Amino acid sequence: ESTHFEKEKERLVKEIGHEFEQALNNSNMLGRRLEEVLGVGKEFNTIAALWGVFGNIVGKDTKEDDNDSSSSIIHQQGIPGTG
Repeated sequence: ESTHFEKEKERLVKEIGHEFEQALNNSNMLGRRLEEVLGVGKEFNTIAALWGVFGNIVGKDTKEDDNDSSSSIIHQQGIPGTG
């Protein structure tokens, strides 16, 4: 015959086992969610790289246009202090 202490011990061991199972399930679910998030992030790497290249090209064109316009202004007005 089981004593009250043994019954309580058995109940607590079962409860602890159940809680560990829940913690393991939650940990697995978190791992899957993190993998999904990383997967979505990786999908955007190519798009981000493409936009980066586009931005670099547009930035170079803009700088070249600025340099061209500033040099033409210097030629039209002359460089100050050179007569």
